[in-house]
Amino acid sequence: MKIYRLLILIVWITKMMALRFNFPKRLVIFPLIYSCDYISLDLTEGYNHFKHINWSNASLDKLDEMLKWILKNRRSLERGDQTKPLDFDFITQRGVFTRIMCTPFVNDEWHIGFSKFKGTIYICPFFNDHDENERNFQRLNMASYGGYRFEHYITKSKYEDTYSNCDDFSSTLHEYSAVLKSKINSINNPNGYSLLYVAEVDCLKENETDSSRMENFVEIKTTNKIDSPIQNDNFHRHKSCKWWAQSKLVAIDRIICGYKEYNLTTVTSIETMNVDSIAQQAFRFWNHKNCWNFLEHFLSLAQNLLKNENDPSKVYLFSKERYSTIITCKKLLHSGNLCIIPDWYTDVFKDMKINQKKNESNVK
Repeated sequence: MKIYRLLILIVWITKMMALRFNFPKRLVIFPLIYSCDYISLDLTEGYNHFKHINWSNASLDKLDEMLKWILKNRRSLERGDQTKPLDFDFITQRGVFTRIMCTPFVNDEWHIGFSKFKGTIYICPFFNDHDENERNFQRLNMASYGGYRFEHYITKSKYEDTYSNCDDFSSTLHEYSAVLKSKINSINNPNGYSLLYVAEVDCLKENETDSSRMENFVEIKTTNKIDSPIQNDNFHRHKSCKWWAQSKLVAIDRIICGYKEYNLTTVTSIETMNVDSIAQQAFRFWNHKNCWNFLEHFLSLAQNLLKNENDPSKVYLFSKERYSTIITCKKLLHSGNLCIIPDWYTDVFKDMKINQKKNESNVK
């Protein structure tokens, strides 16, 4: 396991990072296939009609959609304390926790912003395109599109009685997401850290209809066909940790995996994976306990760093470069496009405080 140094560099910057936010949505869908020795599913089918969509960042909308959901459901989330109206230490997307958990074992680059408002820290991932050329973008975009196409091939809508029409890809432009409450234990905090995060989910298991129970869902993934020990090692070294973390964060125990051949454009076989078995098989490359521990340590550090922060417009931007073992943090004096908590969200809580004071004065 790599030893990561959390190098905290508090600096003031005004130059903003280039961002992309595109978000196709998908419908609730149900699996029709669980395993198959040989099939032929073309993952590039229809791509030319949809290549204008940035499929590689398909679910990025900052936290705006989740914040709107919080405002609509705030009565069930509030605890009556104006200094900390929401009973959560951290609010974010599942993908943020996945990236953090896998950091000790995966060499990816990432940039994650933290802002604090009324005692709760809001976390948002950011993406840059400083090294992205058109050719590389199209390659990555087609690969991401292939994942959506695979889902469309093997599933049907909750409201359909037949297989999805593979020529009609409009149903994949909708997304079904779950909002989860959770808690992670901490040696630095006897009460642990309370978490609220949103996660896009793929589909329900066959014959399951209760979408309120996360164990009824499955994840759908694709990867290169594994024909040798070296390929198996590469899968566990670069990919299986992410799959495991993503599933464990939402208590999903099964992954339907499509194996790709022919220049990675065609799924030729399907396997159902048990999530816990993935961690057992990957013991030489990563350790699931260390993933949880790293997440807890990282959240503890972030909470301590923002302990005295009261300005929701301030963003603490944590960054890790590819292949680096150092995580840096920059406090942005002017967050600009990197602002995490919008005014329309904070204004609602300010109005609530004003209304409460008016009610108290009327009582007097």
